[in-house]
Amino acid sequence: MVYRESLSLDSMLSPLDMEVTAVKEALKAALSLPTARFSENIWILIDNLEVTRLLSQSPICSSQGVRH
Repeated sequence: MVYRESLSLDSMLSPLDMEVTAVKEALKAALSLPTARFSENIWILIDNLEVTRLLSQSPICSSQGVRH
């Protein structure tokens, strides 16, 4: 699945916050798919290590950690 939705983001958000929000929305979309119950892994490709670090500490992530 490729997430291609427009998001209305607060213009006061930093670029980092915008990227984190976009990743979280894409994850929500992936988890809402009927086929999500058959998935063991969800891969999110992002080139911002700071966003990756922030998301790996977020409650939405599993305890498996993040691969770099």
